[in-house]
Amino acid sequence: MDPDHPGCRVFVTSHLQDVHETFHLVGEAGGTFSAKKTFICVPEVETLGSKCTYEGRFPDDSTVQKIRDWP
Repeated sequence: MDPDHPGCRVFVTSHLQDVHETFHLVGEAGGTFSAKKTFICVPEVETLGSKCTYEGRFPDDSTVQKIRDWP
């Protein structure tokens, strides 16, 4: 557990600090984020033909099916 944040594991607070720093650096460089396209704290997200979960990154089922159905 993180002594500064009781009830929260250290790797969670460390990850959140990394995400915060990344967002800050992107903002300083003039980059922006689309709130509509941003997924935060979700159990699963599909992106670029992959399904990302807490278990890892896997090929998107629809992409795999398209490859299998290739003539």
